[in-house]
Formats: sequence, C-alpha cells, structure tokens
Amino acid sequence: MAKLGTGSVWGEVVPRRAGASSADVMLHPPGAEQTTGMRTTGAVGAPRVLVVDDEEDIRESLRSVLELEGFQVLTAENGRAAWTTLTSAPRPAVILLDLMMPVMNGGEFLAALRADAERQGIPVVVLTAFADRAGGLGADVVMEKPVDPEALFRVVHRLAQRGAR
Repeated sequence: MAKLGTGSVWGEVVPRRAGASSADVMLHPPGAEQTTGMRTTGAVGAPRVLVVDDEEDIRESLRSVLELEGFQVLTAENGRAAWTTLTSAPRPAVILLDLMMPVMNGGEFLAALRADAERQGIPVVVLTAFADRAGGLGADVVMEKPVDPEALFRVVHRLAQRGAR
C-alpha cells in the first residue's frame, strides 16, 4: 500500500503480439527500440552494435559501456544466436565477436557471415584472449582481452561509420 507523499510504484504487462504470455514480454527503457525475440537497448537512431560472447558478464559490461557511448546494443550468447539476430533484427553497424563459444564459435560465425552476400560487409571486431588464433579469419580488427575501453570505443566509432553505409 502506498503512503501519501511517498510516491507509488506499479507495473504493467502489455503483450507484443496476440497470444504472447507475460513471460514473453520484456520491459524496455524509454527510447529503447523493441525488436521481436531479442533485447535492443540504446537511443533510437544510434548505430547498432551486436555483442556476441558466451560470458554474460562480458556481454553486459560491453552493453553498458557501449550504451554510455551512445550506441544501440544487441547481444547474443553464441554464434547461432547471433545469426538468428542478424536475420531477424535491423542490421548492426558493427559486430563484436568472441572466438571461443559453444554451439557456434566465433570462427564459424565469421565464416558464415563472410559467405553471406547480404551481410558480408558488416565490420567485425574479434575480442579474444587468443589473438594469435584470430589471424586469417576475416575480422576487420582483432583486440586482445582484456580490452582497453578507450581503444575499443575508437575502433567501434570508426567501423560504425563504415558499417552504417
């Protein structure tokens, strides 16, 4: 029960589509773009970055710092989920990709991306602890984990201009 002068908190569930359950609904902050089946965060109209990493802490950390830099951010926990995102969401300007992941690893994802005529031009930054294994995969940039945030921002801003074309 709310007390006078202390404010109130309430929730509302609005399904996105007919037949959607409340479990299917995600709440999005004001100004966030909603896409079916995934969470996109950040300012509408800002360049999109797809972050692909099997470690949730890394995905969420990258999401947070990239949002602060003004990017919209989509996330995926492996290459297969990233591919699903690419085929069902607006095109990202840049993809940040880990190599060592279950289901579909970064190398497999990158090979599929470069073989796809519609998506092959999306710039990819490989973020990995194994930079020596990333040579020859077709990434635009390889950065070794842990990544310097300022260096990452410079690379993502530069590539986002190219990827937005």
